[in-house]
Amino acid sequence: PGSVVGGRVVRRMVESGALEPVEGARVWIYAVAEVAGERHSFRLPGEWRRRTDADGAFEVTGLPEWEYSIHAESYLDERELQSRPLRVQVVGDDRIDDLELLLAEQQTVTVSVRSGGVPVAGAQTFVLHPAGSGSAATHRYTGGSGTADHDLPMEAEFVDVVVRAEGLGMNGWRFDIRDGGPIEIDLSPDRGTLRVPSIFGLLVTPSGAAIEIRTLAAINDRDQIRTDGDDTVVRDLAPGTYSYCTEDGVCSTVDVVPWAESRVRE
Repeated sequence: PGSVVGGRVVRRMVESGALEPVEGARVWIYAVAEVAGERHSFRLPGEWRRRTDADGAFEVTGLPEWEYSIHAESYLDERELQSRPLRVQVVGDDRIDDLELLLAEQQTVTVSVRSGGVPVAGAQTFVLHPAGSGSAATHRYTGGSGTADHDLPMEAEFVDVVVRAEGLGMNGWRFDIRDGGPIEIDLSPDRGTLRVPSIFGLLVTPSGAAIEIRTLAAINDRDQIRTDGDDTVVRDLAPGTYSYCTEDGVCSTVDVVPWAESRVRE
């Protein structure tokens, strides 16, 4: 019992522009950790992996009701190709079998996180593309050197980068990545808390990066997001002026101050 999700993995041929199915591509299906304030149950499977067949097709059966992130990757012609992640919501015994994951060549962008000149290991780094979309293209943790590598489409020029680390809060910036150099980020230990009306909103940081609050909630191992009645509380934010935008595009600005809670009111 459960839902069925499937589709095919393709790549675009350089000469003709036609789409060609990719055999043997790896398809990853992850249950989003938290949806609308509810956590995915540890009693249910959290991820699935599939390989595509000769027609580039894949299928996963028995998915419980939830929201899932799906992406594909393959190593072809000595190049690493990846697709952009898709979000799929399944209910009951849904059958979704028309997903198309387009593989494309990637560029590697390195994010370096420090605090007071010292590398920060274990920081969460989100790279959001297109800039302003609020949707995370990739998510990685920094290693012992304080760096994390992100694979992005070759055509990406501007990205939003959001970083959070335990004890150092969260901040975000917009970067031009056309020069190919590493992205250097320095985190301050000062941080505050913001209370907003709904998890389905867009949070714009003082430095111009935009990220969906439910994207943060989806990877919530720092317990940064919690619900309190009808409100959503976002902790560990770097101080400054933020914007909160609802789904219908109405935005409010609010100042987050160190070691205090600020509030966006409808």
